[in-house]
Formats: sequence, C-alpha cells, structure tokens
Amino acid sequence: LVAHSMGGLVGMNMAAMAPGRVLSFVDMEGNLLREDCFMTGRVAGMSFKDFIGGGRKELEREFAEAGREDPVLLDFYETFSAASAEALYKSAVHTVEGSTPALVDRLSRMRNACYIYGERNRGVYPAEKLLQASGVTLFYVEDAGHSMATENPEGLYRAISAFIAGLEASGN
Repeated sequence: LVAHSMGGLVGMNMAAMAPGRVLSFVDMEGNLLREDCFMTGRVAGMSFKDFIGGGRKELEREFAEAGREDPVLLDFYETFSAASAEALYKSAVHTVEGSTPALVDRLSRMRNACYIYGERNRGVYPAEKLLQASGVTLFYVEDAGHSMATENPEGLYRAISAFIAGLEASGN
C-alpha cells in the first residue's frame, strides 16, 4: 500500500484495519505531526465559516500565483479548486487532529513500512527526526519536493523498488 500526503493517515488506518492484507506500507510525506501539516494546518486553523467566506479563495489565489512558477503547484491548485469546500475542510481538520507523535510510533511498529521524502524537503518536516530516532526506514527522492510522483517519478519508483528489494532480501 502506497499513500501520499493527507492519504498517509488514510493508508495507516487501512493497514491497521486489514493487517493481513497489507503486506507492506510506503508513506510518502504523509502528515505525521501537526507541525507537518502545512496547507492542511492553514485550512484547519480557520472556522468553516471563515474558510468558505474568503479563506479558500485566498489559498486558491496563492496556489494559482505559485503555479505560474511551478507547474506542480498549478496542478495542486486545479485539484484544490475542484474539490468541495466541505470535503476540503473536513479532511484538513481530520488530518490535523489525527496527526500526533503516536503516528510516528505506529509507523515504527508497522511491519514492512518505510517513509519517503522528496530530497528538497530534507530537514523541513519536524517528524523526520522522530522517524530517524525510531528506526523507520527513510528514503529521499532526488530532485523532488512534496510532489515527488510528478517531479521525479523515476526517482520515486527507484526508492520504492529499493524498499521492496530490501524486504525480499530479508525474507519479508
């Protein structure tokens, strides 16, 4: 099972609900701590009324402007703009509320799990040090940030392949 960003929490919950069906888990810059929730934290930090009353439009303006320089952010803007306000808000609040140090512990206890960062984000997310200390296998995708599947898909696939090869070599 491979999950990215806000989907990391969903993936961890799926793995917990069906441990016999999930043979391995790859978390790609999933939100583990509240401090890791940059965009979701901004959304969840508003009331729903403020979010629909102008907060969403402000975020969309920021993403559209940033997208002029970075096509990955333009893709994000388009996805963000297409989602319903209620879905965006509730998923952001749920993600922030669920992102606690207990997730790092949960990930470290998962059998056959790893965590992947885009190399540009090395040292950016506070959870990284906790992951290192807990012994979670970490990979870094070169020439990529948060959107590693778009920015460097070959590098991402190499990292996932290295993880799987390590599992196979250890008999897992």
